[in-house]
Amino acid sequence: MAKGKSKKPGKARKIETAVTAEAPKTVAIPRGVRKHLKQLEGQLEGAARKEHKRLQQLERARQRRQLTELALDKLRGAASEQAPADPKKPAD
Repeated sequence: MAKGKSKKPGKARKIETAVTAEAPKTVAIPRGVRKHLKQLEGQLEGAARKEHKRLQQLERARQRRQLTELALDKLRGAASEQAPADPKKPAD
């Protein structure tokens, strides 16, 4: 082994790592990971759009149901008002 070269890390390296730890370096994200994240974000946005559309459809259906029930109640009320006006006629 050559004189002055040691297998053990020296103090200089420790100081070097301490300096790099103080000034964090931006980590490069691989392109494949970025692409995959973008695809997943797109899927999530699509699912959110679909869910919003379904909620709107359900809301419209609920409103239609309420309107039909209200109309039926009005018809039943009108029919019940007419029914007592014509009680059973006595048989002659």
